[in-house]
Amino acid sequence: MDTEVLIIGGGGCGLTASIILADLGVDCLLVERHPSTSHLPKAHLLSQRTMEIFRHYGIADSVYEQGAPLDKMSKVRFATSLGGDGDLDRRTIFSIDAYGGGSLRHRYETDSPVVCTDLPQIRLEPVLRTHAEQRNPGRVLFHTQLESFTADDDGVTAVISDRTTGEQTEVRARFMIAADGGKTVGPTLGIESIGEKDVLDMVTVYFEADLSPWVPDDGTFQTWFANVNAQGLWSNGNLGPRGPHPWGVRSKEWAVHFSMPVEEGKKFDNTTVVPRIRELLGIPELDLNVLSVNHWIIEGVHAERYRQGRILLAGDAAHKHPPTSGLGLNSGIGDAHNLCWKLAAILRGWAHIDLLDSYEAERLPVAQQNIDWAMMTFRAHAILPAAVGLVAGDQDKNRQALTDLFTEGRRGTIRRSLVAEATTSLRREFQAHDLDLGLVYEHGAVLVDGTDAPPRDPAGLEYVPVTRPGHRLPHAWVLDGDKKISTHDLLRPGRLLLIVDTDGQAWVEAADKLAEQRNVPLDIVSLGRRTPLRPVGDQWHDVRDVRDDGVILVRPDGHVAFRAKSAVDHPSHALEAAFAALTSI
Repeated sequence: MDTEVLIIGGGGCGLTASIILADLGVDCLLVERHPSTSHLPKAHLLSQRTMEIFRHYGIADSVYEQGAPLDKMSKVRFATSLGGDGDLDRRTIFSIDAYGGGSLRHRYETDSPVVCTDLPQIRLEPVLRTHAEQRNPGRVLFHTQLESFTADDDGVTAVISDRTTGEQTEVRARFMIAADGGKTVGPTLGIESIGEKDVLDMVTVYFEADLSPWVPDDGTFQTWFANVNAQGLWSNGNLGPRGPHPWGVRSKEWAVHFSMPVEEGKKFDNTTVVPRIRELLGIPELDLNVLSVNHWIIEGVHAERYRQGRILLAGDAAHKHPPTSGLGLNSGIGDAHNLCWKLAAILRGWAHIDLLDSYEAERLPVAQQNIDWAMMTFRAHAILPAAVGLVAGDQDKNRQALTDLFTEGRRGTIRRSLVAEATTSLRREFQAHDLDLGLVYEHGAVLVDGTDAPPRDPAGLEYVPVTRPGHRLPHAWVLDGDKKISTHDLLRPGRLLLIVDTDGQAWVEAADKLAEQRNVPLDIVSLGRRTPLRPVGDQWHDVRDVRDDGVILVRPDGHVAFRAKSAVDHPSHALEAAFAALTSI
């Protein structure tokens, strides 16, 4: 069996890669050793950037159809319990807006044509699998295992086996994407993981229950508890809805996460977690049905390299994060988005294989940044118990600390002030708008223009849209006739985009000629106040940062490859250098 790209792993990253490659006209074969998609909720937050990618490839509507509406995931809470009737029961320590909801909504909607949603992998992966199978009939093989592989200068020869029949098949591929969670390909190649390992055991309990009598509001994404009646570390439990519709207080399924030392986590199973959940939530009579108990070790690691010849690592095979900030799955989808257009360009002959060097150059720094961020926000949860005055395992002191917090007078004022400051720190996890949309590729398939990037908010909150090379093309609304579209809609899968204004004819002529000579797929649009394609309001002109005689060249993944703020003497020379950076030719 021959294929252009063999994908190992049918999780979120692998399935996304299959969808993107199919839309780019690349023949690909995906193999996944499990019989079906994930039976665990796992990752669930889908960021704006991920939803932009899904929108570009016609997946977003299917995801939104099942995912949580934004008003059902617009805040996070820290509380004492859900149940109980004591003085310290059912009290909110604080709540903040999150992920583009509430007071954040206008800013998030200004910067993107999409909003975040919440859809656990147990429901997301079937959606992705359906799209992948529709676009790659007979080429998405579950319950099929990679047995062995060898690589040479021209490709990869792999042996796969049908785990139902035992039948083995030899596959010859030009390239292989390892999206297998780091279980097989990376270790076989001797690729080491770098970073912090065995940090804590995260125990995730997935269960059915009707919590509507106790959940106080309909828009909470996650609740952390400081229940003085519960045993152990106060922060070792948080609760979130997992759908399906209706979401919010009427969600049928929920997940509780406990984090604890690795040896302690081994004691938890389907029977021991039930009293722990009842105790944590403060609902001793709660009727619940445990669907699964999943143990996973928190790590902050990345592969020492992302490429070995024609084999590329992506998703959890390339990096693993703590769950805070929701960076794992979203980073994996970003990997697929970055990698697949490059593979298509190479396979279709308009880019050299050396373009793949840019994959690691661009995505490894993102992984390092995201791992650092996730580890920081994970450990930042210790700030709140310190601010409240909680002490692990000391119920008397914790009861007094919470009593002080809710008491009028100076002691309460001081405690509430400390909690307010801790809340400011925790915003880095729940409002990291710049971390999502502001990522930039400083090195790789871009031609830098010598300008400095705008200072990035160290708290990750404030995103600054910019057309500087390496940055994501800013979103702005545009009128195409009577139809309102995003600047992102000007991009077509697998094609470059050249944006000019009324005085950009010299750029158009040079780009047309170069694209024909190089056989590069290129679309050219004129966007300005005096062109048929017109910006809505001033948003585009506020962010484009080029004059009417300037130009912006955008890669197929929506990142700016090149710009000139104004006309130059030899536009063909400038564009030749940009095309060379994009194609490695």
